[in-house]
Amino acid sequence: MIYLTGDIHRTQDIAKILPANFDYSNKTEQDYLIIAGDFGCIWTGDGRDDKLLDWFASLPMTILWIDGNHENFDLINALPAEIWHGGKIHRIRRNLIHLMRGQVYEIDGKTWFTFGGGTSMDRMQRQIHVSWWPQEMPSEEEMDEGRRNLDVYGRNVDYILTHCAPMHILRTIVPVAKGDILNSYLEEISQSTRFSRWYFGHYHHDMDFPGNYSMLFQRIVNPAE
Repeated sequence: MIYLTGDIHRTQDIAKILPANFDYSNKTEQDYLIIAGDFGCIWTGDGRDDKLLDWFASLPMTILWIDGNHENFDLINALPAEIWHGGKIHRIRRNLIHLMRGQVYEIDGKTWFTFGGGTSMDRMQRQIHVSWWPQEMPSEEEMDEGRRNLDVYGRNVDYILTHCAPMHILRTIVPVAKGDILNSYLEEISQSTRFSRWYFGHYHHDMDFPGNYSMLFQRIVNPAE
């Protein structure tokens, strides 16, 4: 089984996946819980991170996450990459895996295209490489890699998982939004790729949109349902 939810922001919004609120009984590492960005548990690079990451390692499921904008990209990008289920990952713990940008994974018989990242609207109040990292926005290489990987699958995948929304969905959420290079890139993907459902986080609300787009925050959904 696969379950998806929105941002957890380290511990700020983690309550939804604590055992008091999510049933881990009868789950194994063949079951997946996916977090749609702003994981935030790789932040300090010391024992405070280790305590959180060890808690995830104690869970019976495999935990997958894409990066959002509130991540320490210096620490994340220093991790060694490996191939898992057809795409590049950072393995944080045995059952805790960062799904990298522009990858296509084959999980439980379904294909997933992933692309994290996003703009921190409060970046002017943050300190570069301390509480904000410019790598929150994608590079040309990452975007091109995403295009190439989608081409391998004939621009046809089962699911798309991103932190941000494509431009036309963003303007449904915020009509006056101008968007950025990432929203524009995701709009390109949305217009050129066939998919069954697109999941994203970032905007701190739960809502579904025409065209099979789902915004996640507090709810936990199962694509099979």
